[in-house]
Amino acid sequence: MSGSNPIDRTSETGGIHLSNQRRPDGTRKSIYDSRTRRRPTSDIDTIVLHQTDIPRGDRRRSRVDGNDYMITHFLVLGDGTCVQLRPLTMRLNNVRSWRGVHIEFMGDFYDVNGRNGIEVPGVAQILEGRALINYIRNHREIRGQIRYVIAHYQLSSMHRENCCGPYIWYNVGRWVTDPARGLGLSCFIPRPRGCLRIPPAWIEPRFQIPPPASSATPPRSSRVGRPRPGRLALRPDGVLSSFRKPGPLGTDYS
Repeated sequence: MSGSNPIDRTSETGGIHLSNQRRPDGTRKSIYDSRTRRRPTSDIDTIVLHQTDIPRGDRRRSRVDGNDYMITHFLVLGDGTCVQLRPLTMRLNNVRSWRGVHIEFMGDFYDVNGRNGIEVPGVAQILEGRALINYIRNHREIRGQIRYVIAHYQLSSMHRENCCGPYIWYNVGRWVTDPARGLGLSCFIPRPRGCLRIPPAWIEPRFQIPPPASSATPPRSSRVGRPRPGRLALRPDGVLSSFRKPGPLGTDYS
């Protein structure tokens, strides 16, 4: 796994205080926590994973400079490019604000039923997500402090059932918190600072990207049973060229 190298936009975003999110009364939501903007890095121990609900191919938002008003520390774009929007010392107006480092993945991803979304993450996003977590864990300001990697859903009072969703969780969150990897990261914060548990449906192998080779059997042509050339080639975003929208029972890569 290659290392992450985020594009630093913290200088360009330093003077931005209001996000492009709207409150129910129409006012814009503050990017920073109202109690205090800064926090001691010694208290940071959690990485929180999100999805933007903005399609990966959005022309404006897929640009490096197209998301300066987003409430997050890091953003992983659809092509795997990583952008740092806020310094780690900034306390954002988001869940676990005092202790959390927030990562947004650009995309409007399907839920467990193949609904409430229009796409799946690309391989480049998945690989960058894993590398970015390792980058944060080893960052000189907080090296050795990260103990938890969780989904926004686990701490949300807003019922964000699909944030970060099964595709990001299975391929990034589950991947880095797997005890077999020996990273010492947990996906559950115990009481009194507790959180919900990851839904069991999020950890089903059908959400693996790219899918296991066994789930994508090459179709046979009429000539000596050879697979059709290029039928299972990967697109630039890393998804099989034969991908179709997943149905209620899961993703269909056949």
